[in-house]
Amino acid sequence: MKLNIAILLSLSLMLVAVASAENAPPGMAAGEIVVMEHDIEVRQEGEVLIISESMLFSNVGDEVFEGKVIARIPSDARVKSATGHYHVHGGEGAHVCWSLVLLPGESVRVGLVYTVMPQVSGFIWKNSIFEKELQYPTGRLILTVMTEKDVMASTADLMVMQESGYDEAVGMNVALFVGVNMPPQMVELVMKWTEVYTAAKYAGGIALVMMLIALPILKNRGIKKEGREELEYRKEALLSTLNQIENDHRAGEISEVEYRELKSEYENQVIKIMKKLDEIREDVAELKGKKDVLISVLKQIEDDYKAGTITKNEYQELKSEYEDEAIKIMRRLDEMG
Repeated sequence: MKLNIAILLSLSLMLVAVASAENAPPGMAAGEIVVMEHDIEVRQEGEVLIISESMLFSNVGDEVFEGKVIARIPSDARVKSATGHYHVHGGEGAHVCWSLVLLPGESVRVGLVYTVMPQVSGFIWKNSIFEKELQYPTGRLILTVMTEKDVMASTADLMVMQESGYDEAVGMNVALFVGVNMPPQMVELVMKWTEVYTAAKYAGGIALVMMLIALPILKNRGIKKEGREELEYRKEALLSTLNQIENDHRAGEISEVEYRELKSEYENQVIKIMKKLDEIREDVAELKGKKDVLISVLKQIEDDYKAGTITKNEYQELKSEYEDEAIKIMRRLDEMG
């Protein structure tokens, strides 16, 4: 696949120019919000999908819009970052919301990044599904998918601008879909292999996945130190894979030798992660103890100052010193997840 993604995106934008701000999707009441532009990037990182979304919310009516706008996310999604002041609501009906005030004709762009474990059947990435709910009428949707698998979109309103195929510049399969004037609906992507694994490919796939999931979770395109949450996420993925290896062994899809090697490799990875989690738990307990002591000392400093046993200068110096230490500890606890 030698087609350049940027060129295809430019072509897509030309084809969907009908969805510009001057030509909102039909049927909108005054003061209602629409999404004029919605860009979604789905990128595979090991067993995890990293989803980046950018939405241009527009008030196409004659009245001021003042309220909340939301972006639906899967119930098991883990939001890594988002623009502006936002709130995350988990569980059933999970979403990220922003409070906006938009005059007639005004627009604002928001974005978010989250990770999700797709629905999987069979061995890793043998058959995966990712669903995205569009909450608002959408003028133009561009969906770019980069995975190690072929991808199909089951949503009729999406046009295929680039069929899934290997792109040398990206180093994985790339697919590009475009939708114009789409009503609220569910967009579904189906990712699956186009060939059956041989034993050799199976082992090679294991090594590749292990290498990829060893990478830290990304945040804002930068590297974030692994904390408890990321380690727990990896442990769950590895345990799921161990279970699948057991199933494939019982079904005769892998030999006894391959089964033992793969099981040993994954179990060792789980043991290493569990040791790291134990270390983090010990560090967290120690830091929490220090934090409690500092809070107690700060309270005592406050009481002493009110009682007149220390001067104002002494109070300010002590308060500043101990607050700085407490803040450092709380930041460290946040990093640990």
